[in-house]
Amino acid sequence: MDPPRPPQLNSRNNRLTEREEETSANSQTSGDAQINAAGPPAADRQPQYSSGFTMIPPNLTRRSEIEAVAQRGEETFQRMREAQRVSYVSEVPATLGGRATLEEVRQRQQAALRCSKVEKRVKQEEMERRRRQEEEEELQKMKDEARMKAERKEEKERQEEQRRREQLQQDHLRRTDRFLQRFDRGPRDPLASGGATHTSSRSEAAVKSGRDVHLEHKRVNSAFLDDLQGRGVGSEGERGGVPGAEWHRSASNHLQQEPSTSTGQPAPPAHLEPDPDQSWTQEADQYPDFDWELLKLENMFPNYTKEFLTDILHQCHGDFESAVTMLVCTLS
Repeated sequence: MDPPRPPQLNSRNNRLTEREEETSANSQTSGDAQINAAGPPAADRQPQYSSGFTMIPPNLTRRSEIEAVAQRGEETFQRMREAQRVSYVSEVPATLGGRATLEEVRQRQQAALRCSKVEKRVKQEEMERRRRQEEEEELQKMKDEARMKAERKEEKERQEEQRRREQLQQDHLRRTDRFLQRFDRGPRDPLASGGATHTSSRSEAAVKSGRDVHLEHKRVNSAFLDDLQGRGVGSEGERGGVPGAEWHRSASNHLQQEPSTSTGQPAPPAHLEPDPDQSWTQEADQYPDFDWELLKLENMFPNYTKEFLTDILHQCHGDFESAVTMLVCTLS
């Protein structure tokens, strides 16, 4: 059974509705008249009491009238449904596909298929390119973070190295003072026992005039070494002969010509003073056997410090024999 449909508002429906209203009004009027004519309820409709229940018999006349009205309303509804039922659609058959032939349609389908494949490939390439670009950006970001961390670490290490050098500067000055005191041959100042003030002033004066003395002795040492290499002497006695004496005498004369420090004592030779701007580790990079030659010099001359022997070996360009000759001439 089809579901009920709402009535359409047209002239035919309006007429059916007016008819139904008139029929309902007439039936209601007739029913009321019959009820009024019937008068009071009959004796058979008296309430009956049985085992705790009260039963009132129905009004048969009223019941039959209600059933008749319901039946008329149902018939009216069915007639209205039949009137509003939609008729079946009937179309004239026609050829589908338009005016294009089958071959043209196939060609269009093949072109669309090829274009779809190309578009799909282009879309995949674009997605792959975007994925690679995102990966490269992520990798570049990680590289930048690692570079920043490395720079911060390098800066921290540099600051720590600078702090360590500042802390070791005092120790370096004390060692320099002890080194200078070892080669100090001048008379003792009675006020030398004063402590750190005298030592500090002497070290400052030595550093001030040390550069010029160092250059002068380096020139004399170079001339002495060139003389040794030119003569090609073999024995140690010949190496320590006249050239060594001349070099030692010129160095002594130069030291005598240098002004004394504020304490009245002569400044030590500059080649005996360690250069703070140079390190024996740098010399080891220039000369492969520098460490070994320096170790042999330390074993042969244990009374000299490592900085002093490093300076001597540097002036001899890493030549062990020339360094030994220079040290022997210095001692003589």
